[in-house]
Amino acid sequence: MEQIFDNMRKTGRLRLDKTQTLMHYFFVLVLVGIPLLIALLLRNSIGDAYKTAFYVITAICLTLAAAYSLRQYRSLRFKVFHAALTEQEFRDMFEHLAKEMHWIAEYSGEGYIVATIEFRWTNWGTLITLIRDRDRILVNSICDLHRKPSTISWGQNRRNVEAVYTYLRERGFSS
Repeated sequence: MEQIFDNMRKTGRLRLDKTQTLMHYFFVLVLVGIPLLIALLLRNSIGDAYKTAFYVITAICLTLAAAYSLRQYRSLRFKVFHAALTEQEFRDMFEHLAKEMHWIAEYSGEGYIVATIEFRWTNWGTLITLIRDRDRILVNSICDLHRKPSTISWGQNRRNVEAVYTYLRERGFSS
């Protein structure tokens, strides 16, 4: 487990296993699959009149898939805050924010904490990863990949990252 978090410290990106990757990019696969399914179902019966519509649908789906894929890829980057916290200060920060933001610690180790926010009507859940690295804090918040695929957090991911920033700034750890 420590190697995984060391890798994330170095790359600045959240690392996903195969199942999490599938869930994270699920809607990309759906968008790519739509024209493929249409082509498969209508391969022999599509007339010239419908070919243009098929090409337009294909272009739209592939454009949306590319844009969404880029969005999902970017969401795996950690937000970096320059703050030299001790392990105890790091734990205190988490405890404070967990109460304020309703985070539930899933697992933790030396220099890292992974937390979730349970299902709400606005999203299926949120996965928050905090990593302490010498003079910086790495924060990532995405829709929880252990639940159903979700594309919209209704601002919860942004609020989680902003809460860390506000905590660090208000206590003089970060400028």
